[in-house]
Amino acid sequence: MRLPFILFGQHTVYTYRAIEVLLEQGIFPLLLVVGLPPKNPQKPRDPLQYFQFSRGERYIPSLTRGPYDLSPLAIRMGCDMLETHDVNNPAVLAHIAGQRPSFFLTIGFNTLFSQNLLSLAPSAALNLHPSLLPLLRGPAPFFWIWKKGLYEASGVTLHHMNERADRGAIISQAALQITEKMHIIDYIDHCGRLGGELFAKMIKSGTIPAGEPQPEKHTFWARRPNFADRAIDPEKLTMDELELMLTGLNDSYPLHVNLGIDCYYLKKLLEKRPDMKLAGQYLLKGDTLYLPLKDGMAVLQINGDEA
Repeated sequence: MRLPFILFGQHTVYTYRAIEVLLEQGIFPLLLVVGLPPKNPQKPRDPLQYFQFSRGERYIPSLTRGPYDLSPLAIRMGCDMLETHDVNNPAVLAHIAGQRPSFFLTIGFNTLFSQNLLSLAPSAALNLHPSLLPLLRGPAPFFWIWKKGLYEASGVTLHHMNERADRGAIISQAALQITEKMHIIDYIDHCGRLGGELFAKMIKSGTIPAGEPQPEKHTFWARRPNFADRAIDPEKLTMDELELMLTGLNDSYPLHVNLGIDCYYLKKLLEKRPDMKLAGQYLLKGDTLYLPLKDGMAVLQINGDEA
């Protein structure tokens, strides 16, 4: 079932899993638009790269797209794919306008839409956001769920887009239970599938609801994490909280602790010792770090030498 909408995403597990659900449900867009990282100003490139899959032209497999290359999924959906560094570029807008879409769906896109782009979707511009809005608006809610312990925000929201990022009316939501063994990639994977199911359910209803306006409840803007954001504060963490963070984040966002003038990268939690205390701030033996927390001592393995 080809519908008059344009799908926006990236070569990531989040977009990939959601599209797999749409394929299972037989829901196909007019065009797939894939956002690429901002282009290097020293190496000017065309604003768009167009791959005409439905006519069997220009399928160029690329290792740079990674394991979640959306090209094969575009082929299976029978739609063309446009890759762009700047979705708001006039050339890209003209190409999208030529498709005559009724509505948009974005799944983990990397750029805010201009009013000119939003105006090309007369019925609606929808977004699948990987948290339960209004909690954790912003581009990286998955990181902050673990870092701030905001597990009540875990899930997906299907909502309207407007000129304010992640603040449009909410159509539907699905919560996701985070388990002790869940990694951030597992979370994003599950969110992609849940998001695809929310959208498919809406499509089967035959209408795009107006949705409910978001309350102005606010935690903070879930920005893309920098080096400082990946530091832990031992005085504010329990042993269980640190274990969840190390399990969920550490492969993708290596955590570190600043102790005096030294910075240590944490590899894994070896042992919890609730009754142990130290006379000093910490104890380091080889690659084993004894670190006092709120409720006891964490025995941690660190990655090699301190930074």
